[in-house]
Amino acid sequence: ASAPDGIVRIRLLQALPVPDGLALAARAPFAGSPLAVVEFGTSDNGDAAWPQLVQGFAGGVAADGSRRLGVELARGARGGPVFDRFGRLAGIALPADGGADRLAPIAAPDGSAPASGEMPGAPAAPIDAVYESALRLTLQILLTRPA
Repeated sequence: ASAPDGIVRIRLLQALPVPDGLALAARAPFAGSPLAVVEFGTSDNGDAAWPQLVQGFAGGVAADGSRRLGVELARGARGGPVFDRFGRLAGIALPADGGADRLAPIAAPDGSAPASGEMPGAPAAPIDAVYESALRLTLQILLTRPA
């Protein structure tokens, strides 16, 4: 079902397992926060592909109040996971009108961010570990187009 936020929700016949060690960001990213986004590019022939990891920063707030995603992503659908510098899931990449992608932060219904507290002084997560985490969170959906 499509929702006003542009996310299409599908119901699976069976729930996918939650990856071991999945940590959620303690708060929504702010402008200038380092981010890593994992997305699938598009393919003209519909072949499956490995996800692409792109690093960048959270952008500013758009006129509609959403957070811009200051990461240059390849053409294609959005919906991939966004990780903070500690490798914690921070949100989902969404398309936006006007070309600037936006970030849908992962947050509790009351607006507070869930899970794991801040890690003061902790080093950034190795980028290969972030990619490995993303492989367990990212689902590629292949659609066929009628001829």
